[in-house]
Amino acid sequence: MPPLDTGNPGAYELLEGWYWYNNRMDDMRDEGWKLHVSGTIANAQLIMDLVLPVLRWGEVAHKVLPDTEAVKNQSGEQVGKFLAVYPDSIIQAFIAVSEIDNALGARVKPHDSPAILHEKRVGRTVVYTRYGAFASGSVYDPRLGRYVNDTIGQLKPEWIENPWIYYPNVSAATYFDPWPTHDKKGRRRRGRI
Repeated sequence: MPPLDTGNPGAYELLEGWYWYNNRMDDMRDEGWKLHVSGTIANAQLIMDLVLPVLRWGEVAHKVLPDTEAVKNQSGEQVGKFLAVYPDSIIQAFIAVSEIDNALGARVKPHDSPAILHEKRVGRTVVYTRYGAFASGSVYDPRLGRYVNDTIGQLKPEWIENPWIYYPNVSAATYFDPWPTHDKKGRRRRGRI
């Protein structure tokens, strides 16, 4: 199957089966409300053509599958997850969802891509979210003072508030604490999406 075209190959690095946006690989937050843009082999390139320039312009951390074969091979809870976005804050997440929706417009509708299991659809198009680790597979539990497994299958850990009840009100998002950055030991184990 053909490779997907990022539109700016120099801006991406292939790492463990994903094209990672170069400018943000080393300074992402440890955890937060990640976004997944759902796609299929039929619409993945169109979504990338419309969304990747918006993410690059906003300097938002993200990664994308490299080809339609990889999109086709997503299975189980991974179906549809071909573009993962890692905002720095809930404010940036709200803005990213709005910008992605504007970029996709009427060209990609919710029924054009699969729903992503155990995630909340946000916005008007094919963007989903859940709270979790951005690269390590674990999130910090402040109640225990240690890292715990990032459990795929839940929208958020019980100690995290759900800011999406306020979307798209960006001013309401300012009341939420910044997402944590912790000790870097053990970070950057790529592979979780």
